[in-house]
Amino acid sequence: MNKITLGYFDLARAISGRLLELQGYHLPQSILLLREQFLRLEQDRPRMAYNTGSISLATGLQLFMLACHFQPRTIFEVGTFLGKSTTALAFGAGWGSASGATIYTCDKDNECYLPQDVSGCRVIGNSKTTSSAALERALDDGIEIDLFFIDGRLQEADMPLVAELSHPETVFLLDDFVGVEKGVVNAMALRRQFPQLMLLPPFNNPQVEKLGVLDTHCLAMLLAPSALLLTPQ
Repeated sequence: MNKITLGYFDLARAISGRLLELQGYHLPQSILLLREQFLRLEQDRPRMAYNTGSISLATGLQLFMLACHFQPRTIFEVGTFLGKSTTALAFGAGWGSASGATIYTCDKDNECYLPQDVSGCRVIGNSKTTSSAALERALDDGIEIDLFFIDGRLQEADMPLVAELSHPETVFLLDDFVGVEKGVVNAMALRRQFPQLMLLPPFNNPQVEKLGVLDTHCLAMLLAPSALLLTPQ
């Protein structure tokens, strides 16, 4: 008997479609909100010591939808910069709930100018702080991380700290998963640490363009198989 083969790209496409089914009713409103917030955050660019690229609206929307679905209580982000991704994750985690989530975020080059509360999420900014130092501070707080967003290059010293902060269903989101960019390097390092996780590549759903989001994202996801639930409908 032959088997039906499903690749990780097939799963990424299916998950993207399901997210849009679940959240499509409020996406026009959330897209307008993200656009407004991203324009506001761009005003901080001249204040940055190291001026680099920032995430696209499509990436922000993907982060928003994933945080909205998973409803993480604790998030750790590597690479704050202007705070667009922090804001997208905060609005997603707080959408339709009382929130109370906490986001730890760090940037080794820049100050964090975000407020301490974003959409009901507590923001713990680690300005001009390496990922290792910020991970150690989170570990000192005695918490577990539900969702990691990595938009910086992880260091070898980070890996045991990430392992200590994680639990079996922790979700990892990796930006710049293309070619030999940092997202691919981070994915390889994390797969060595967590070989049981599925690596789902970026999938840009064409339905998103119909909502007026014309750019794309390069966001990959590491997900535990137990995070998927197969139903009879």
